[in-house]
Amino acid sequence: MRSFSEEKSPNRIAEYAEYTITFNGKTEKDETVILVIDRCPAGCMPLWVKNKIFDKPFAWWHISTYVTDKDNYTWGRYNPQEKGGKVNFDWVLSATEENRQKIISEVSKRAFKE
Repeated sequence: MRSFSEEKSPNRIAEYAEYTITFNGKTEKDETVILVIDRCPAGCMPLWVKNKIFDKPFAWWHISTYVTDKDNYTWGRYNPQEKGGKVNFDWVLSATEENRQKIISEVSKRAFKE
């Protein structure tokens, strides 16, 4: 996995923890990659439970990716929670430290092919 620096937002309560991950170096396409991981409490998914995507609500990690290319354009690439313009529910993971690390590793793998 690519090395990175991490900053936890100091103004968020634990239930809504937010981490900004900045990966070191650039991708093959000369891009910089930033990942923001927010902890969403169980109450954030009522429609997913109602529509039987999940059996019961749980706290989960919501992620956003910010990839800036050599022309200074920013894109939302390498986000495993998105697939074909829709939510990839395989990557809606419970808000544990293990799953947070899994998400960081997956974004690194997709962006840096490491």
